Amino acid sequence: MKLHIHFAALGCGKNFIEESMNMSIKKVFAGAIMAVACFNVAVAANVTLTAGAQQYTTFSDPAGSGKQVTLSVGAMTGHHLELSNGTGTLGGIPTTSVGGFVGELNSLKSTLSATGAVVNSVYALVGGRVKTSTRALIAYDVAAQNATFDYSAVKLLEATSGGVLVISTDPIPGICNGGEIAIRNMRVDYSSKSIYGDVEVIRGGVGGSMFYPNAAIWTYESIVGNLTIPVRAMADNDLTALQQLGYMTPLRGTPGVDFSTKIVISGLKVTPSGLSYFADGLGLTVGSVYYNVINRFNTLPDGWGIISLDLRLKKQ
Repeated sequence: MKLHIHFAALGCGKNFIEESMNMSIKKVFAGAIMAVACFNVAVAANVTLTAGAQQYTTFSDPAGSGKQVTLSVGAMTGHHLELSNGTGTLGGIPTTSVGGFVGELNSLKSTLSATGAVVNSVYALVGGRVKTSTRALIAYDVAAQNATFDYSAVKLLEATSGGVLVISTDPIPGICNGGEIAIRNMRVDYSSKSIYGDVEVIRGGVGGSMFYPNAAIWTYESIVGNLTIPVRAMADNDLTALQQLGYMTPLRGTPGVDFSTKIVISGLKVTPSGLSYFADGLGLTVGSVYYNVINRFNTLPDGWGIISLDLRLKKQ
Protein backbone atom coordinates (compact mmCIF):
# COMPACT_ATOMS: atom_id res chain seq x y z
CA MET A 1 0.00 0.00 0.00
CA LYS A 2 1.35 3.40 -0.92
CA LEU A 3 0.60 6.61 0.94
CA HIS A 4 0.37 9.75 -1.13
CA ILE A 5 0.48 13.14 0.55
CA HIS A 6 -0.76 16.05 -1.49
CA PHE A 7 0.87 19.24 -0.14
CA ALA A 8 -1.58 21.39 -2.00
CA ALA A 9 -4.47 19.67 -0.27
CA LEU A 10 -2.90 20.52 3.06
CA GLY A 11 -2.79 24.15 2.09
CA CYS A 12 0.98 24.42 1.78
CA GLY A 13 3.57 24.00 -0.93
CA LYS A 14 6.60 21.75 -1.18
CA ASN A 15 9.06 24.57 -0.56
CA PHE A 16 7.28 25.47 2.66
CA ILE A 17 7.52 21.90 3.95
CA GLU A 18 11.22 21.62 3.08
CA GLU A 19 12.00 24.92 4.78
CA SER A 20 10.07 23.86 7.87
CA MET A 21 11.95 20.56 8.00
CA ASN A 22 15.30 22.35 7.60
CA MET A 23 14.42 24.76 10.41
CA SER A 24 13.41 21.87 12.67
CA ILE A 25 16.67 20.02 11.97
CA LYS A 26 18.67 23.17 12.68
CA LYS A 27 16.86 23.65 15.99
CA VAL A 28 17.55 20.05 16.98
CA PHE A 29 21.27 20.39 16.21
CA ALA A 30 21.44 23.77 17.96
CA GLY A 31 19.77 22.30 21.02
CA ALA A 32 22.19 19.37 21.04
CA ILE A 33 25.18 21.70 20.79
CA MET A 34 23.86 23.83 23.68
CA ALA A 35 23.27 20.72 25.78
CA VAL A 36 26.82 19.49 25.20
CA ALA A 37 28.23 22.92 25.97
CA CYS A 38 26.25 23.19 29.21
CA PHE A 39 27.27 19.65 30.21
CA ASN A 40 30.96 20.48 29.74
CA VAL A 41 30.71 23.65 31.81
CA ALA A 42 28.92 21.85 34.62
CA VAL A 43 31.57 19.14 34.81
CA ALA A 44 34.76 21.06 34.08
CA ALA A 45 34.12 24.45 35.70
CA ASN A 46 35.07 25.51 39.19
CA VAL A 47 32.32 26.36 41.65
CA THR A 48 32.46 29.22 44.16
CA LEU A 49 30.30 29.11 47.28
CA THR A 50 29.63 32.15 49.45
CA ALA A 51 30.18 31.51 53.14
CA GLY A 52 26.98 31.57 55.18
CA ALA A 53 24.75 32.08 52.16
CA GLN A 54 23.15 28.60 52.22
CA GLN A 55 24.27 28.26 48.62
CA TYR A 56 24.36 24.51 47.95
CA THR A 57 26.16 22.47 45.29
CA THR A 58 25.98 18.71 44.75
CA PHE A 59 29.38 17.02 44.45
CA SER A 60 29.96 13.50 43.09
CA ASP A 61 32.61 11.13 44.40
CA PRO A 62 35.58 11.48 41.97
CA ALA A 63 36.55 7.89 42.80
CA GLY A 64 33.45 6.71 40.94
CA SER A 65 31.48 5.17 43.81
CA GLY A 66 28.32 6.91 42.65
CA LYS A 67 27.95 8.64 46.01
CA GLN A 68 26.94 12.31 46.11
CA VAL A 69 26.74 14.96 48.79
CA THR A 70 25.15 18.42 48.66
CA LEU A 71 27.10 21.04 50.61
CA SER A 72 27.30 24.73 51.44
CA VAL A 73 30.09 26.69 53.13
CA GLY A 74 29.23 27.67 56.70
CA ALA A 75 29.37 31.21 58.05
CA MET A 76 31.93 30.21 60.70
CA THR A 77 34.59 29.54 58.06
CA GLY A 78 37.56 31.88 58.52
CA HIS A 79 41.27 32.62 58.18
CA HIS A 80 43.77 32.89 61.03
CA LEU A 81 47.03 34.71 60.21
CA GLU A 82 49.75 34.36 62.83
CA LEU A 83 52.91 36.42 62.40
CA SER A 84 56.27 34.77 62.99
CA ASN A 85 57.85 35.38 66.40
CA GLY A 86 61.02 33.30 66.21
CA THR A 87 59.64 30.08 67.72
CA GLY A 88 59.11 28.21 64.46
CA THR A 89 55.89 26.68 65.83
CA LEU A 90 52.19 27.41 65.54
CA GLY A 91 50.93 29.21 68.63
CA GLY A 92 54.36 29.21 70.30
CA ILE A 93 55.25 31.79 72.93
CA PRO A 94 58.95 32.74 73.10
CA THR A 95 60.54 32.05 76.47
CA THR A 96 63.52 34.37 75.98
CA SER A 97 63.55 37.01 73.26
CA VAL A 98 60.89 37.67 70.63
CA GLY A 99 62.10 37.42 67.05
CA GLY A 100 60.60 37.18 63.58
CA PHE A 101 58.08 39.68 62.26
CA VAL A 102 56.61 40.23 65.74
CA GLY A 103 60.04 41.20 67.06
CA GLU A 104 60.46 43.69 64.20
CA LEU A 105 57.07 45.27 64.90
CA ASN A 106 57.98 45.54 68.59
CA SER A 107 61.24 47.30 67.74
CA LEU A 108 59.49 49.75 65.41
CA LYS A 109 56.68 50.29 67.95
CA SER A 110 54.18 49.53 65.20
CA THR A 111 50.47 49.36 65.97
CA LEU A 112 48.03 46.91 64.41
CA SER A 113 44.30 47.36 63.88
CA ALA A 114 41.57 45.70 61.88
CA THR A 115 38.25 46.50 60.23
CA GLY A 116 35.74 43.69 59.82
CA ALA A 117 38.21 41.40 61.59
CA VAL A 118 40.06 41.02 64.90
CA VAL A 119 43.72 41.49 65.88
CA ASN A 120 44.82 39.65 69.02
CA SER A 121 48.10 40.20 70.84
CA VAL A 122 49.64 38.11 73.61
CA TYR A 123 52.25 39.92 75.67
CA ALA A 124 55.50 38.52 77.00
CA LEU A 125 55.96 37.47 80.60
CA VAL A 126 59.03 38.99 82.25
CA GLY A 127 59.71 38.09 85.87
CA GLY A 128 56.22 36.70 86.22
CA ARG A 129 54.64 39.95 85.05
CA VAL A 130 53.04 40.86 81.75
CA LYS A 131 55.25 43.26 79.82
CA THR A 132 52.79 45.25 77.71
CA SER A 133 55.55 46.82 75.64
CA THR A 134 56.61 43.45 74.26
CA ARG A 135 54.18 41.44 72.16
CA ALA A 136 55.01 37.74 72.03
CA LEU A 137 52.28 36.72 69.61
CA ILE A 138 50.18 38.62 67.06
CA ALA A 139 47.25 37.00 65.27
CA TYR A 140 44.69 38.28 62.77
CA ASP A 141 41.32 36.51 62.51
CA VAL A 142 38.88 37.25 59.70
CA ALA A 143 35.75 35.56 58.36
CA ALA A 144 35.90 34.01 54.91
CA GLN A 145 33.75 35.44 52.13
CA ASN A 146 33.81 32.48 49.76
CA ALA A 147 35.56 29.26 48.81
CA THR A 148 36.24 27.95 45.31
CA PHE A 149 36.36 24.24 44.51
CA ASP A 150 37.42 22.16 41.53
CA TYR A 151 34.02 20.64 40.71
CA SER A 152 35.35 17.44 39.14
CA ALA A 153 38.11 16.70 41.67
CA VAL A 154 36.00 18.07 44.58
CA LYS A 155 39.08 19.90 45.83
CA LEU A 156 39.46 23.29 47.50
CA LEU A 157 41.33 25.68 45.19
CA GLU A 158 41.18 28.97 47.08
CA ALA A 159 39.51 30.82 49.93
CA THR A 160 38.93 34.57 50.12
CA SER A 161 38.25 36.65 53.21
CA GLY A 162 37.06 40.21 53.72
CA GLY A 163 38.30 42.58 56.39
CA VAL A 164 41.30 44.88 56.55
CA LEU A 165 44.58 44.46 58.46
CA VAL A 166 46.39 47.76 59.08
CA ILE A 167 49.98 48.12 60.33
CA SER A 168 51.00 51.68 61.25
CA THR A 169 54.41 52.99 62.27
CA ASP A 170 55.40 56.44 63.51
CA PRO A 171 58.69 58.00 62.40
CA ILE A 172 61.72 57.08 64.53
CA PRO A 173 64.80 59.22 63.82
CA GLY A 174 67.62 57.20 62.33
CA ILE A 175 65.47 54.03 62.12
CA CYS A 176 62.33 54.52 60.00
CA ASN A 177 60.29 57.21 58.28
CA GLY A 178 56.98 55.79 59.43
CA GLY A 179 54.03 54.87 57.26
CA GLU A 180 51.13 52.47 56.93
CA ILE A 181 50.27 49.31 55.05
CA ALA A 182 46.72 47.96 54.74
CA ILE A 183 45.90 44.49 53.40
CA ARG A 184 42.31 43.91 52.25
CA ASN A 185 40.48 40.88 50.90
CA MET A 186 43.20 38.32 51.62
CA ARG A 187 43.01 35.36 49.23
CA VAL A 188 44.84 32.06 49.65
CA ASP A 189 45.37 30.27 46.33
CA TYR A 190 46.22 26.64 47.07
CA SER A 191 46.89 25.90 43.39
CA SER A 192 49.70 28.43 42.99
CA LYS A 193 50.70 28.30 46.69
CA SER A 194 50.35 32.08 46.86
CA ILE A 195 48.61 34.62 49.09
CA TYR A 196 47.10 37.69 47.47
CA GLY A 197 45.40 40.84 48.70
CA ASP A 198 44.49 44.41 47.85
CA VAL A 199 47.40 46.37 49.30
CA GLU A 200 47.43 50.09 50.12
CA VAL A 201 50.67 51.73 51.19
CA ILE A 202 51.03 55.19 52.71
CA ARG A 203 54.67 56.24 52.72
CA GLY A 204 55.93 58.32 55.61
CA GLY A 205 58.53 60.99 55.08
CA VAL A 206 58.30 61.18 51.27
CA GLY A 207 54.51 60.94 51.45
CA GLY A 208 52.16 59.54 48.85
CA SER A 209 49.64 56.71 48.77
CA MET A 210 49.78 53.72 46.43
CA PHE A 211 47.20 50.99 45.81
CA TYR A 212 48.02 47.54 44.44
CA PRO A 213 44.90 45.44 43.68
CA ASN A 214 45.10 41.64 43.86
CA ALA A 215 48.81 41.80 44.66
CA ALA A 216 50.93 38.71 45.36
CA ILE A 217 52.19 39.18 48.93
CA TRP A 218 53.50 35.81 50.08
CA THR A 219 54.05 32.26 48.92
CA TYR A 220 54.13 29.27 51.26
CA GLU A 221 56.33 26.21 51.59
CA SER A 222 54.26 23.53 53.31
CA ILE A 223 50.66 22.59 53.99
CA VAL A 224 48.97 20.37 56.57
CA GLY A 225 45.37 19.35 55.96
CA ASN A 226 43.09 17.78 53.39
CA LEU A 227 42.01 19.98 50.48
CA THR A 228 39.82 17.23 49.00
CA ILE A 229 36.26 16.83 50.25
CA PRO A 230 35.59 13.18 51.25
CA VAL A 231 32.30 12.85 49.38
CA ARG A 232 31.74 9.16 50.08
CA ALA A 233 32.44 9.42 53.81
CA MET A 234 30.14 12.44 54.08
CA ALA A 235 27.37 10.76 52.11
CA ASP A 236 27.61 7.66 54.33
CA ASN A 237 28.14 9.67 57.55
CA ASP A 238 31.16 7.45 58.15
CA LEU A 239 32.66 9.14 61.23
CA THR A 240 35.72 6.90 61.35
CA ALA A 241 36.62 7.58 57.71
CA LEU A 242 35.98 11.30 58.16
CA GLN A 243 38.36 11.52 61.11
CA GLN A 244 41.04 9.59 59.23
CA LEU A 245 40.69 12.08 56.38
CA GLY A 246 41.01 15.09 58.69
CA TYR A 247 37.34 16.04 58.91
CA MET A 248 35.46 16.34 62.17
CA THR A 249 31.76 16.48 63.00
CA PRO A 250 31.10 19.47 65.29
CA LEU A 251 29.45 19.15 68.67
CA ARG A 252 25.72 18.60 68.59
CA GLY A 253 23.82 21.85 68.46
CA THR A 254 26.43 23.78 66.45
CA PRO A 255 24.23 25.76 64.01
CA GLY A 256 24.97 25.69 60.30
CA VAL A 257 27.83 23.19 60.51
CA ASP A 258 28.00 19.44 59.86
CA PHE A 259 31.69 18.97 59.00
CA SER A 260 34.85 20.95 59.74
CA THR A 261 38.52 20.70 58.90
CA LYS A 262 41.62 22.84 59.44
CA ILE A 263 44.13 23.56 56.69
CA VAL A 264 47.42 25.14 57.80
CA ILE A 265 50.01 26.65 55.47
CA SER A 266 53.37 27.58 56.96
CA GLY A 267 56.74 29.02 56.02
CA LEU A 268 55.32 32.18 54.46
CA LYS A 269 57.87 33.74 52.10
CA VAL A 270 57.43 37.32 51.01
CA THR A 271 57.49 38.04 47.26
CA PRO A 272 59.85 40.73 45.89
CA SER A 273 56.89 43.08 45.43
CA GLY A 274 55.55 42.14 48.86
CA LEU A 275 58.88 43.08 50.42
CA SER A 276 58.68 46.53 48.86
CA TYR A 277 55.10 46.98 50.18
CA PHE A 278 56.17 46.24 53.75
CA ALA A 279 59.35 48.31 53.48
CA ASP A 280 57.39 51.32 52.23
CA GLY A 281 54.58 50.82 54.73
CA LEU A 282 57.01 50.57 57.66
CA GLY A 283 59.10 53.46 56.35
CA LEU A 284 62.31 51.46 55.92
CA THR A 285 65.10 52.50 53.61
CA VAL A 286 66.61 49.81 51.38
CA GLY A 287 69.90 48.67 52.92
CA SER A 288 69.12 49.98 56.41
CA VAL A 289 69.45 47.74 59.48
CA TYR A 290 65.73 47.08 59.90
CA TYR A 291 65.21 46.59 56.17
CA ASN A 292 67.89 43.91 56.23
CA VAL A 293 66.08 42.27 59.15
CA ILE A 294 62.79 41.81 57.26
CA ASN A 295 64.74 40.83 54.17
CA ARG A 296 66.07 37.81 56.12
CA PHE A 297 62.67 36.51 57.25
CA ASN A 298 62.46 34.26 54.19
CA THR A 299 65.46 32.31 55.49
CA LEU A 300 63.92 31.64 58.92
CA PRO A 301 62.19 28.30 59.68
CA ASP A 302 58.80 29.98 60.17
CA GLY A 303 59.35 32.69 57.56
CA TRP A 304 56.79 35.48 57.96
CA GLY A 305 54.26 33.29 59.73
CA ILE A 306 51.41 30.86 59.14
CA ILE A 307 47.84 31.02 57.84
CA SER A 308 45.20 28.51 58.80
CA LEU A 309 41.72 28.06 57.32
CA ASP A 310 38.92 26.69 59.47
CA LEU A 311 36.60 25.28 56.78
CA ARG A 312 33.01 24.60 57.91
CA LEU A 313 30.58 22.73 55.67
CA LYS A 314 26.83 22.20 55.92
CA LYS A 315 25.15 19.12 54.45
CA GLN A 316 21.71 19.50 52.90
